[in-house]
Amino acid sequence: IKKKYGDEALLIFIMPPSMEELEQRLRSRGTEGESDIKKRLEIAEEEIGHSKDYDYLVVNDDLEKASENVLDILHKLYKWGNK
Repeated sequence: IKKKYGDEALLIFIMPPSMEELEQRLRSRGTEGESDIKKRLEIAEEEIGHSKDYDYLVVNDDLEKASENVLDILHKLYKWGNK
């Protein structure tokens, strides 16, 4: 995306609080089998390794707080809304 759009692209990485928490969340949903969970965790580890390539990192430890953090970033950069 950055190669195509350069600084016009804003990249925000949504990070799980920990791999353990991510695994617990995936398991508690009960929607995926063991092999799918393992594959998703492997993919997540790889993606987290690329998080340094993003403009911002938001830890999703609380959905409301993480959402507010993303909106704060957008408000500051693009002067959206009333902030």
